[in-house]
Amino acid sequence: MEINLILLIGPTISALLLLAVPGWQRQRIEARMRAGDDRFLDEQWSYRSYPWLRDPTVLRGIGLTILGLEAIYLGLVWLG
Repeated sequence: MEINLILLIGPTISALLLLAVPGWQRQRIEARMRAGDDRFLDEQWSYRSYPWLRDPTVLRGIGLTILGLEAIYLGLVWLG
């Protein structure tokens, strides 16, 4: 049971960040692009290619979806 909780730490933190500050990653990527930092070209490419990555409403929805899936998973583990 403990391993299940440990495995959920990363997704939980990601989901909470998406809910609390959805624009944080956008600001970080845009700052890198302005500075000409090309170490993360794949991240910058996907940022330009997928406009929904810049929409805070969509990012909050993704965070809620992750938390909902975690709740379902934990419920199944505890009941199973």
